[in-house]
Parts: sequence; C-alpha cells; structure tokens
Amino acid sequence: MFYGFNVELNEMDFEDLKKYLSTSKDYRKDIYDYSYYQGFEKYKEIGNNTLDKNKELIEKDLENYINVDGTIDASTLENDWFPSVEIDIFLSHSHMDSDNAIILAGLLEEKFGLRVFIDSCVWGYADDLLKKIDNKYCKNSHPNSYSYEKRNKSTSYVHLLLNGALMKMINKSKCVMFLNTNNSLTNRNTLLEGNTSSPWIYSELLMTNILLENQDIIYHSEEVNFDLSMRFPIKLENLIEVKNDDLKNWLRNTISKKDDAISKLYQIVKKQVNVYEFENKTFRDD
Repeated sequence: MFYGFNVELNEMDFEDLKKYLSTSKDYRKDIYDYSYYQGFEKYKEIGNNTLDKNKELIEKDLENYINVDGTIDASTLENDWFPSVEIDIFLSHSHMDSDNAIILAGLLEEKFGLRVFIDSCVWGYADDLLKKIDNKYCKNSHPNSYSYEKRNKSTSYVHLLLNGALMKMINKSKCVMFLNTNNSLTNRNTLLEGNTSSPWIYSELLMTNILLENQDIIYHSEEVNFDLSMRFPIKLENLIEVKNDDLKNWLRNTISKKDDAISKLYQIVKKQVNVYEFENKTFRDD
C-alpha cells in the first residue's frame, strides 16, 4: 500500500522533538548503553552520511557522456547524475528545512531501518550538471556571456531528466512524507490547502496526490532563486495529517522495522482521525 503523510512540524515542534529524543530512554528499548544517547546531532550525522554516499555516486565528468557524433547520452547521464536507489520514504520539504529533513531521515534510519530519500539532495546536482552543460555548449563568443536560446534548451533538458528521476523515486517509495512547515506553505486557505512558492514542492505533492488517487503521471518544474516568484496551489486532502505527538507516539511504541513501521504510523494517525470524527459527529433522530 502507498501512503501519503502530511507531517505538520513548526520550529517549536522540532525543538520539542529534539528535547524528547535527547532525554527519553524508552524509545530505544533495544539499546542498554545509555551513553549512546547523544541528542539530535547523532541523527544529523547519520543523515549526512547517507547524503555523502549519494554524492560519491554523482559527481562525474560531462565528457563521459558525449557520443562520437557530439550528442549527449541522456540515458547514461540520468543514471549517473540522478541514480535510482532503493528507498522506503520520499521526504518532500522546503530547502530552508534541509537540516531538519536530514535529522528526520537519520532518525528514521536509525530507529526503523527505513531508507529515506531527501529530495533536496537532487536539486543541487541538477544545478551542477546544468552549469557543466552551459559552460560547454551555451557560451557566446563574448566572454562570460551565454546564449539565451541555448540556455533555455539546456535547462529544459536537465529539468526533464530531473523530472523523470523524481517520478521514478516517488513511484518506488512506499510512502511520501511532506514536511509541512511555515517555510514550505504560505497563505494557507484551510488545514488541507495552501500555496507554496516552491515549484519542487508543488510538483512532488501533485505527483503524490495523483499516485494516491489513480497511480499516474505528473510534470516537474524548477526552483526559482531570483525575484521572479509564483504561488502554486497545494491540496493536502489525500495526505494523512501527522502531528508532533503522533511522531513521538510512533517512536515510543513501535519496535518493528521497515514496512511494519510505516503501517504502524498509519494505524496511529488513522485512529486519531477516527476518534476526532466520532467526537465531532452530530447525532439526530429522523
């Protein structure tokens, strides 16, 4: 079963979670050496180690992908720069929440053995690859200037490769976790709708909603780091809401690994939803 989770955590929630994990000894009942507990920095280190392993696979020389006729081998390029790895969770988040995303990924790997894909680890590679291609193919005769038309073409190529890579990763995952913070959503209309200035988040959640509804296709666009900005409508009704207390409950009471751990989170939050709906249901005699 494919799950979608709307993980609502603000900075105060993260600080509370850090304090909880730094002081709690019962969430890791299999560890008896309490000197092992080193706070959240331990999980950040684990998450960074995973990212470093991915980086070693990706930094390649562009010359390796140029065919004898001068064209670029897109298939090999995608496989090396945006490799498809085995994952359990696709973690969608704002680039401003990257540190917290890395910590959360390290925590889930250490606690449940879950392999978490942090989407921001792909964004930077796209920019690096684009710069290599632009420097080789898109420069004008005038120093330090680029052809506008060629740059548009190179950007579309790289973003299409990135789009394909992200679609494959989300499709391979067992669930998508959206890190819902004030950095990722703005101008909230309701608890289940809002806007984002990040095309990455818009694309990933649109893709997730379609998979949850009908398991189909989506397109992807780029992150804008200039004054140009857009607002993309976001709908979260297909994602199951996860609060800070739900996460702590999950960490405290779940000892299973992999698929069972994800299912346990679903059971915990679904139970809370059912209780809420029961308590707020209006009964009447017809």
